[in-house]
Amino acid sequence: MNMSSNKILSSLCYFSVFFAPFIFPIAIWILSSGETSNNAKRALLYHFLPIVFLGLSTIIFGIYNNNNYSDMMFILGIIFVIAAAFYVIKNLYLGIKVLIAEK
Repeated sequence: MNMSSNKILSSLCYFSVFFAPFIFPIAIWILSSGETSNNAKRALLYHFLPIVFLGLSTIIFGIYNNNNYSDMMFILGIIFVIAAAFYVIKNLYLGIKVLIAEK
């Protein structure tokens, strides 16, 4: 593949957080090599982290709503939601960064 195809595939790995968060990066990771494969692995990690944070915040909000725990549980849940949003935005940033990179 030429360099522009590699850049497009790498950026699509990051953008796939919206259309195929796990399938697309895994396929590109298996089928490609070099920097494209590295970007696919990194994108897969960054797609997995928001799921973990949203799962944790769901558990925390469930505990908070069912019991009378302190406001610290609520604040911790909000922090996890913000962390999940951060990683979605980071995927967009890295996808654009790879796409407009010079090399």
